[in-house]
Amino acid sequence: MIELQDNRELLEAAVCLCAARDQEFPPDVTDDWFRWPAARTAWQLMAKARASGRALDFADLMVNPDTFPVAADAPEILAMFPRVQDAVRGLRAYVDTDWIADQYQRTLKALQNNPDPRDVMQQLATALDHRLAGQQEGRLITAHEAALALFADIERRVNGQRDKVIGYGWPSWDALTLGMEPGQLILVAARPGIGKTLVGQNLTRLWVRQRIPVLYLSFEMSAERLMARWLAMESGVNSLTIARGKPSDQELSDITHAMGYVAEWPIQVWADSITQDECLSVIRRAARQHGVRVVVIDYAGLIRLTPQYRGENKTQMVGRLAEALKRVAGEAQVPVISLVQLKRAADERDDGIPRLKDLRDSGDWEANADVVWMLAPHTDTDITVVLAKNRDGEANIQLSLRWKKTTNLLWDGSPSATVPVVQDD
Repeated sequence: MIELQDNRELLEAAVCLCAARDQEFPPDVTDDWFRWPAARTAWQLMAKARASGRALDFADLMVNPDTFPVAADAPEILAMFPRVQDAVRGLRAYVDTDWIADQYQRTLKALQNNPDPRDVMQQLATALDHRLAGQQEGRLITAHEAALALFADIERRVNGQRDKVIGYGWPSWDALTLGMEPGQLILVAARPGIGKTLVGQNLTRLWVRQRIPVLYLSFEMSAERLMARWLAMESGVNSLTIARGKPSDQELSDITHAMGYVAEWPIQVWADSITQDECLSVIRRAARQHGVRVVVIDYAGLIRLTPQYRGENKTQMVGRLAEALKRVAGEAQVPVISLVQLKRAADERDDGIPRLKDLRDSGDWEANADVVWMLAPHTDTDITVVLAKNRDGEANIQLSLRWKKTTNLLWDGSPSATVPVVQDD
């Protein structure tokens, strides 16, 4: 059994194995990235084979005594890293640490010999700029490549192959958006107490009932309280009775029956406080190690943010968070559904319909989100929903959800003809 955490040798092996599996060799990875002789030899052999026009596979690494240690745990290592870039990103942290240590020593020596420290620090800044510029991920894509990729995607959809698309589970939501795709940032926004957590929990229930693995990050409710709500939806027993009351014999029987299959749902729950960096790490790890396909954040306003520089304000920090969640959705290849709060001004509007400008703390939420659902004040049986932004389709549409208050169960309440709403500037 191998250990992933703080294991440079494992990451070096992963880069070699993933490159062989994907036949993708990141150009920024060079021999000096590898300290482990077996991994360095494997990388060099793979580079030579590629230069000669042939592919080096696992069998070649297995039969070579110099590279056998790299391939010994191949199945387990490959399962940890869906893409070679995931392994490269992990190993780069070690390589960068080595580089920084080397630059530190060079700077100390230079300061001893140079009377003008500004000169030395400028050289260090230039070296850092060059280093960061060389680490920009991605590549230029031609119109021809983009057109071919789009046509292949259209063909898959025509043939009914939409493996990567996940429906919300409510027909009116899916009709307007055609479901969710990996890499999307989706917002569910509301004032406190209006129902954004309710929506997040109900959507999660619909997904896990289809055996779609979900990561649910809850910063307000314990895992047990979340489970009580899901059991109420499944059993029909009052959620307050499950959470704090004394169930009757019949209710206990219904709860026990529901518990039998709810306990097997493919859901990972995080129920603790968290920083931005920790949140991103948990998402990446859940996608890589547990095959999570959807992430729900309940809610983004409770993620602990730390200024990156003196004078950075709350709006700027929230903007960084919005950008980071959009980025990690792409890296982990999952849709991220983030629950966010609206400004108090949304309560003061006569029609009660929220606007995009009501998103709290930062306009970066609107800029980075692909889809924005907003909840308006509701009755005891209905919740009004506004599709305020839909990057690939129609927006400013009003829908409704029906609500059973005792069990917190939601279901689609919209007619086939949806109602347009006016968004002011």
